[in-house]
Amino acid sequence: MEPKAVTPLLVRKFMDKLGDRVESTANRCHTVLSTVFGWGYERNMVLVNPVLGIKKHKEKPRSRNIEDWGFDLVYKIAQGNSYPWIAPMMEIAYLCRMRAIEVRSLTESDLLKEGALVERRKNSMNEITKWSPRLRKAISDASKLRKSTTEDGLLFVSSSNGSIPKTNFDSAWRRIRTKALENDLTESFNFHDLKAKRVTDHSEKASGHKSKKMQAVYDRKPNLIEATR
Repeated sequence: MEPKAVTPLLVRKFMDKLGDRVESTANRCHTVLSTVFGWGYERNMVLVNPVLGIKKHKEKPRSRNIEDWGFDLVYKIAQGNSYPWIAPMMEIAYLCRMRAIEVRSLTESDLLKEGALVERRKNSMNEITKWSPRLRKAISDASKLRKSTTEDGLLFVSSSNGSIPKTNFDSAWRRIRTKALENDLTESFNFHDLKAKRVTDHSEKASGHKSKKMQAVYDRKPNLIEATR
């Protein structure tokens, strides 16, 4: 369609049609469309931004809490898969409460004497996760998979010894998750849920978020408290 032919009603219909299947995807499309039309409006390519005033769908927060056995099952499958780097990625994401992009961006310079430096995205606070035997093993496993050290010192590299593209990572994770579902995993989970699992399991509920509100979003197990009487 010509940009000038897009109306608020068409945007609303698009949002409703897509939202019937995936509300979060519809909302991401809303953001992109608004940005594109805003750019066009500033350059006199369109007279209005048709997305303005169109409400997003109300999203339900994720509540998937991964049990230890589920994590162990997917981890074991990842170890025997064609993408062996997924297994140590899972461990590091869980142990350090990291997003996938943060794990894929880890470098040798982030491995400090005190522990692993986590440079967080989305305006969260950087932190250092102290060394533990399990974290050291995950880092060691990742290092053993590299053919050689890259110029930027990336811990996780592709077969061509470059950074692992998001598309490759997403494809690998999807295949491993599918195989896990064929091998007794009762409910699928996203890679990002590994961060939430660690926040839930962590004694201090540490997540790297600046606000208690955002920290609560990632803590997915209800607190166990005593009855009033």
